[in-house]
Amino acid sequence: MHNPASPSQASTMAFAGQKQSSRTGLFVKSFAAQSLLAVNVMVLLTFYLIFYPNQTPLKVLILISGLIATTLAAFLGGLFLLSFYQVARHQKPKSAFVAILKQSWQTISEPRRAALGMPFLVILMVFMYVFVQIKNNIPLMVPYFWDEPLHNFDVWMHFGKAPWEWLHPFFSQSPYLVFALNVNYNLWFFTMWMVIIPFAFSSTNSIIRTQFFLAFFLIWATGGSALATYFSSVGPAFYAKLGLSPDPYAGLMTYLGQVNQIIPVWAYELQNEMWLAYKGGGINIGISAMPSMHNATALLFVLSARHLSKKMVIPLAVHCFLIYIGSIYLAWHYAVDAYLGWLVTIVAWWVSAPIARWWHNRPSVVEFTRQLDMT
Repeated sequence: MHNPASPSQASTMAFAGQKQSSRTGLFVKSFAAQSLLAVNVMVLLTFYLIFYPNQTPLKVLILISGLIATTLAAFLGGLFLLSFYQVARHQKPKSAFVAILKQSWQTISEPRRAALGMPFLVILMVFMYVFVQIKNNIPLMVPYFWDEPLHNFDVWMHFGKAPWEWLHPFFSQSPYLVFALNVNYNLWFFTMWMVIIPFAFSSTNSIIRTQFFLAFFLIWATGGSALATYFSSVGPAFYAKLGLSPDPYAGLMTYLGQVNQIIPVWAYELQNEMWLAYKGGGINIGISAMPSMHNATALLFVLSARHLSKKMVIPLAVHCFLIYIGSIYLAWHYAVDAYLGWLVTIVAWWVSAPIARWWHNRPSVVEFTRQLDMT
């Protein structure tokens, strides 16, 4: 025989259902409150649908799977590093690993943080998927033809020498200097997530959070897609592979190859793999040099750092500077790629501020922010 729930049990069940319903409603309102960011996805998707050539279902499936796996791995890695920093700074646990796991779970499970962060990650995933589609097919939209003019402009701007030649006397002193430069360059990916995660899983729907992500999307859409398509180029590492001659980067590539025999230069190996993939020997991850998104986003991290922690400003500024040096000496970019990337970032950051303030004055956003603060 069915036993009816006691009044206390019924009350508990009703409260749990109400709580779940409230959380679901908060997630729905969060999507609406962050729809300004989703607009960037729609704009980029429109660009993609107009210019992107037809792809087979298998290629799309492979790309989606790779993007999801890479994004998930980067997210978990960034979350772990951020939690490690928080535990090291504020706790003295018996088990550091357990404390880091608890801190990570707390970051993503606390209702306010989850309500803001999870919908944003969905928006980010769709945006980056479309971005990768565009990047992979830039040479199909606009063939690579800007490398020679960009190199010539680089030489003119830097007093008659390619920028790597100014750096070579220092980095040729030891292969370990090149290795350190490459380590910093690779850390960019995790640095990006260590900045994104605190903003994404913030406990408040702040104006500066919206400004940061709006600028972030604008940088990738205008710089990484529109301008990258117009200034279709491959960068110094691939200069000779385009058939351009004489090759002003032959000495640099020879030296990087020699260093790679002593200690790994991941950039050198990856560049070879990227070119093979571009020629049909693997999964194409896209080649695009102008403007430099590494440099553009590294500057964005510096501009936003003081809103996270003032202690982060100097380390991120050093990281940004070394990204600039690394982008040149590891043969990824012409120096002018960085300069245009920085300009895009400064404009995006400046434009995003009044837009974010306007957005947060909308009644629906004000109400969501109030409800979030009461949760």
